[in-house]
Amino acid sequence: QLERLVLNNIEREKELKSINLTTEILKKSKALDELLQDVCSALPDAMQYPEYTATRITFEGRTFTSRNFDESPWVLSQAFETPDKKQGSIEIFYLKQFPDENEGPFLTEERNLINNLSALISGTLTKKALEDLLARNTERLKELKGINTTSEILKKNLPLEESLKEICNILPASWQYVEDTVSRITFEKWVFQSKNFRETPWKMVQEFRISSDKKGTIEIFYLNEHPLEDEGPFLKEERNLLINISNLITGSVTRDIFNKLKYNNRERLKELKAINQTSMIIEDSKSIEETLQEICNILPRSWQYPKYTAARIRFEGRIYSSQNFAETGWVQRENFVTIDNRKGVIEIFYLKQFPHEHEGPFLAEERDLLINIGKLISGFLNNLKGREIF
Repeated sequence: QLERLVLNNIEREKELKSINLTTEILKKSKALDELLQDVCSALPDAMQYPEYTATRITFEGRTFTSRNFDESPWVLSQAFETPDKKQGSIEIFYLKQFPDENEGPFLTEERNLINNLSALISGTLTKKALEDLLARNTERLKELKGINTTSEILKKNLPLEESLKEICNILPASWQYVEDTVSRITFEKWVFQSKNFRETPWKMVQEFRISSDKKGTIEIFYLNEHPLEDEGPFLKEERNLLINISNLITGSVTRDIFNKLKYNNRERLKELKAINQTSMIIEDSKSIEETLQEICNILPRSWQYPKYTAARIRFEGRIYSSQNFAETGWVQRENFVTIDNRKGVIEIFYLKQFPHEHEGPFLAEERDLLINIGKLISGFLNNLKGREIF
């Protein structure tokens, strides 16, 4: 089960990494042809079999291909259209036959990925929505990468000394300023240091215990000063990552830690699923009324207690609500606004009381999800306005 969970996380990491990389490319001040070529060149790495993957992007009669491009019968494609009616497509080719998955040899995640990338390129999302989604995905990606790599090292069943040395060497890659990060792990008489290690005032420390009388520390140092974040120059996600890695080292990947990881993975999956379903609803190009109602219908499934969750969207004097809707005191709200200053709100209600979490009975992930859904809806409405203009 743990191996399956790690594999699922790796596939999800590849999907998020490709979205993040595409967003980074599209943010650069380059000519459009250069941007599309860069995106095309980066896409094979996000697929299940990157060494046997070729990609092609077409846009307005122009064609961009990845290295060693060749067509084959095994293709995954998605068309896209910009607000000014310019059309294009993304095509992914496998250069040899592979076992059947969800769509020929392609995974469901790869279909979701190509749909999301087409949405990014077409400008469905506003610039601000892309930036917010990028930031959250990047933080999640780093956490998953650090946990997965540490887990794989510990699964080798190496002597503890060798495992700690390997973990120390990979830690800097999971922090915000990779080239400016060094790490040190201390356990009993052993001290392990990453490349170019030196102490500085900018550090975070986490203790771990192997047993009741054996403990060690993990220390992360930034070599230079950086802007203040949640904990000095460090992000709260980096503190969470350090805690998770220390738990893995202590051997706590037993039932409790495994269940927590499984639960967090399920919540993350629900967030991605809701984002993907919302994107697909938006792609259907239905009326505003139909689109907002369909989004409202799917939202309760993505919360922690779907049977006791109701959703409502209010926009331009209209109200859209999920089945068996009732208003209660346990509510999350997220406002959204369009480029022409039309305002709306998404509301999630729990129909009964639940234990206190990050925000009343709601998880931090549920707030993140609500923010992302709000960005997608405002992007959809902005896209419609853009089509009117053009």
